[in-house]
Amino acid sequence: MQSPADGWAIGGLVDEPDHVLRTVDGGTTWIDVTPPEPLRDLPYGAQEAIGAFADTDSAWVVYSQQVEEEELSAAVVWRTEDGGQSWTPSEPLDQGGLVESFNPRFLGFADDGSGWLLVNVGAGMSHEYVVLYTSGDGGSTWERVLDPYGDSPIQVCWKTGLTFADAQTGWLTRDCGGVVDGAQVSLTQDGGRSWATMDLLPPADHPAGFTYPSACWTHSPALWSSQSGMVGVGCKTFEPDEVHPGLSLVYRTEDGGVTWESMEAPNGELGVLDGRLTWTFDRQIHLTPDLGLSWTLVKEVSWDGQFDFIDLDRGWAVARDGEEIALVRTEDGGKTWQLLEPVMEAGG
Repeated sequence: MQSPADGWAIGGLVDEPDHVLRTVDGGTTWIDVTPPEPLRDLPYGAQEAIGAFADTDSAWVVYSQQVEEEELSAAVVWRTEDGGQSWTPSEPLDQGGLVESFNPRFLGFADDGSGWLLVNVGAGMSHEYVVLYTSGDGGSTWERVLDPYGDSPIQVCWKTGLTFADAQTGWLTRDCGGVVDGAQVSLTQDGGRSWATMDLLPPADHPAGFTYPSACWTHSPALWSSQSGMVGVGCKTFEPDEVHPGLSLVYRTEDGGVTWESMEAPNGELGVLDGRLTWTFDRQIHLTPDLGLSWTLVKEVSWDGQFDFIDLDRGWAVARDGEEIALVRTEDGGKTWQLLEPVMEAGG
């Protein structure tokens, strides 16, 4: 959401290609503003899209593609500057040598206008193979800067988050599912062409906290400059016939990852408001008034959610429980949630 009234979404009917939607009334009514992408049924499911949304007018969207006669159908990044009334495609993305899959995972733009797009192009043997594209002109053209064929450390493990501070400095987080001990964050200082993997040290009072029987991962990367940022660490502890939640931490650095400060936090994705750590989102929603030094339980819910707050009071969530899905809204900081029954309209 961009304001109490205006926002974007991606979704649609089950087993149909994703649509791009806009609301101007807080989520009650949604207008279909899907770009003129050739929508197809893929062999492994419906065509999916991801987006980046800068404000009420500016957005970028890219779709997954299918393999056709051992070649991928052409992929572009769509851009709008008028709220979805019209869309302009980028130059076709370089898909040379990619024949297995093309599933976009992360798309975003930094304040300097530089953009990034990470695409899943295959998986196997504890690897998620990815291609990274970057843009220096607002998404009109994209350069393929990282291939899946080399020995880059980021090809190992499932990717959980990617962000850039500027055209050169980026962080990537991963989940190795317990195959690799420790908790790592990968850093680039050359626009994604090369990556260095940095091990985060466990807290002094839990020196073995990131090794078996614990399986840990990093998530929710956030960068405020090339030197300043934070990342979350989550862990599970394996016991005979049972798995329990383990350590949950926030790591911060002010020197580009040379040194890190850690503090415990409730389990869940980290939520940021106005450049400040503010929430953790899980089936328990927690709020921090002091950047993670203390936490207050706001609400325990019975569903898994994708959360989006525009201020401390007003937020929305896509709520899922099994096969059930709903759109809900809060106006009291998450203490209570109102069920919305959205109505769809044709393109505006």
